[in-house]
Amino acid sequence: MGGNSGTLSRRLTKLESLLISYYTSGMARTVVSTKFQIVIPKDVREETGLRKGQTFQVISKGGVISLVPERPLSDLKGFARSARSTGFREKRDRL
Repeated sequence: MGGNSGTLSRRLTKLESLLISYYTSGMARTVVSTKFQIVIPKDVREETGLRKGQTFQVISKGGVISLVPERPLSDLKGFARSARSTGFREKRDRL
């Protein structure tokens, strides 16, 4: 055990360092209420331009919940200008 204790303590130090940096980072935090509601912190709302009444898509994958703001269709105008519109196979030619 004497030879491994140095390695073990080094690993714990790295793990502790990661945990400390995670919990002390500038990451915004919120709490789920008894009604399963959350408040998006003000700095996040301002940074992302959220507005009252805005709707979101809620995506759950691998234990992570993502809130994706829905944008009006007018925001999509022109997003595919440079997309190719010719040279595609016809549906009947597909395998």
